[in-house]
Amino acid sequence: MRLVSLAVLINLQWVLAWAGSLPEELVHALQRREQFYHNRRILFRVDLQHHIFKPHPRQHESTYLLEILRTSNAVKVRQQPFHGEPVRTAQGALVRFSLQHGWTSECYLDQRVTVLSDPSVLFPPDAQSVSQADMIANIQRNGAADLYGSPGWGSLCQEACGVRGIFTIGLDATKLYRASWEQVEVLGDRWVLRGRAKAKSFDPSLPTEDFPDVLLRVELRKPDALALKLEVLVPFRRKDMWVRHVFRTMHFKRIEKLAVPSVVQYTIDDAERTRESRITFELVHLGSLKEPLQLDLPLGTKVSDERLGTLINYPWGGQLLSEEELKQLAYQQGNLIPPNTPRRRYSLWLFVPAALFFLAAAYLYLKGKRR
Repeated sequence: MRLVSLAVLINLQWVLAWAGSLPEELVHALQRREQFYHNRRILFRVDLQHHIFKPHPRQHESTYLLEILRTSNAVKVRQQPFHGEPVRTAQGALVRFSLQHGWTSECYLDQRVTVLSDPSVLFPPDAQSVSQADMIANIQRNGAADLYGSPGWGSLCQEACGVRGIFTIGLDATKLYRASWEQVEVLGDRWVLRGRAKAKSFDPSLPTEDFPDVLLRVELRKPDALALKLEVLVPFRRKDMWVRHVFRTMHFKRIEKLAVPSVVQYTIDDAERTRESRITFELVHLGSLKEPLQLDLPLGTKVSDERLGTLINYPWGGQLLSEEELKQLAYQQGNLIPPNTPRRRYSLWLFVPAALFFLAAAYLYLKGKRR
């Protein structure tokens, strides 16, 4: 009994010694894994099943192809329906469209900007096909929303960011949402990490005040740091309310001597059982990137640029405008006032004629009254 107690005490001290720090072996394994995904093209088939149970039961299913191009400092994500008709946009781009599964969309993210682009689709009266499509794009300055943060739920960029990026492009799980890791331990053949992060970091739409921290639990295989399971629990102010996100690597394959997730299952549920989503990522291809990664929208794409804090519209001319060029365009459109625009100065001499006029009128009025 004494030996068992001693073993438990030693193990507890060992775990506490790791709390807040990471084993060097794990750090190196995560670095190697992330570097493996640099300069890569990754293609997934994604099957989505979304069920709403309350208040009105309904469900939605879709299948799409997810292509991710990855370099050391940028990603491009392209999503298109697995089933759909090809559509030629007014700018000449070929996209796919499906009433049930959506249409081709792209997201580009680097250290400067986040760019979302897709076709603006118009439907004929019968709503069975596409009558016209224009390419549109939105450009924003890339601040806190980087690969390890959250670009906002519903954004296509999230397929390669945050928790999804751990399984799609090999992101380092320990850098998620600036989390603090309170416990790191070894359980059999895996590292198990437990930590917490600010709710706002995980989901920018959540309130900042009096909102509980998001709880994270990650299981990584020893010694190569293959992500086996990742769980995110989002508690709400009420203790019995939560939303849970769970990723599991169901299968993996070895590519160039490194094991990578080949089938990943992602589920979302909540405490009140109002909904359940199940998303399955199946790896189709992982290979080298054949050409440099850059922002290449179709010429003439209708751009809405928000980098200056105001909306500036212009057609895409082939390259990203610098912020100085964007300011000049904003001045021309009247969206900004140039800081060095001279203000008109008024001299007191301008009021002399009017003053003399009123004085003369008053003099004549008084003179006539005396008569």
